[in-house]
Amino acid sequence: MARLRNMEGRTDEALALLEGLEKSDPDWIDPHVLLEALYYKAHRPEDGRREGAIVNRLQAVQQEQGPRK
Repeated sequence: MARLRNMEGRTDEALALLEGLEKSDPDWIDPHVLLEALYYKAHRPEDGRREGAIVNRLQAVQQEQGPRK
């Protein structure tokens, strides 16, 4: 839904949806990736950088853990 809202130009609604997902499952990388891009689109570079750092951290953890079984 967040991607659809973004495509419709409803960035604020997309951000709200993704921020809710981020809070309910902070280790799910997908909302962080989308939030990073949307924050930059919304002229919120500090938030975008924060999300980028979270994405990098989550990717590092996933690489350490290896493939899912």
